[in-house]
Amino acid sequence: MTVFTGTPTDDADRAHFKEYGFVHVTGLKVSGSTGYVVGEKLIPEHLGKYDYNNGVLVINTMGGEVWLRVNHGVTNLRILTDKFCPRGAGAFVPCSNGEQISTRDILQRIADPSYGLKYES
Repeated sequence: MTVFTGTPTDDADRAHFKEYGFVHVTGLKVSGSTGYVVGEKLIPEHLGKYDYNNGVLVINTMGGEVWLRVNHGVTNLRILTDKFCPRGAGAFVPCSNGEQISTRDILQRIADPSYGLKYES
């Protein structure tokens, strides 16, 4: 279990992320040549930023959550970036260079965005 010390989004915000095809990936393990835990590479300068790389979109909330989406068509994401990314673009994009998160973990997070996280303030 990963301990999250940031500020979690509320249910309404999580519903918006889900509506736009994003999955909360903070604390999930990434496999590949540079295995890591999503969020461990998140530096303060990346809070409140978004970015895109190799078909993967990331939104980092000001509270430290990392949300990913595989680009599957043109969608106006401004409603999310305006609210959660006041600092614009320029974030690290997890899983955009061949790394992967297990399908089981992704499905668990789709069902429950807090799966595997312990919240601590």
